[in-house]
Amino acid sequence: MANYYQYKPGLGAVGQYQVSGKPFITGSVDCSSGPTEIVFPSVTSWVVVQNHDTVNTLYVAVSENGLPSKGGDNHFQVLKSGTYAYWSVPSLDLKVTSLWVEGSTDTDVLAGLTAIEVSEIPNNWSGSSGVG
Repeated sequence: MANYYQYKPGLGAVGQYQVSGKPFITGSVDCSSGPTEIVFPSVTSWVVVQNHDTVNTLYVAVSENGLPSKGGDNHFQVLKSGTYAYWSVPSLDLKVTSLWVEGSTDTDVLAGLTAIEVSEIPNNWSGSSGVG
């Protein structure tokens, strides 16, 4: 008797990154009072982050420990809206299950989702020192 296994895509499933991603959009996130986690329902193929706040800089990291309020330096900044027009980052090809943001009163996060389950990436591939 043959055994048949249910195939499910993993991190190395190239086809998941070649096709259009399932859209994920969250808008008007207020992360000015502290770190806020944006959780994706599956692994991303790409991510775009926008800062519409005209006063505050947005900080983005792949773990909470990477944010400035946690003493981390593993983050990037999205300048306030209107500052040299750098209020958005280009599409980033990232395999992540969540992003951490802080600083802005009006943040949008757009992503293309794969069919890869969140459980395929333990600890969100954190780039922060000491996070396991």
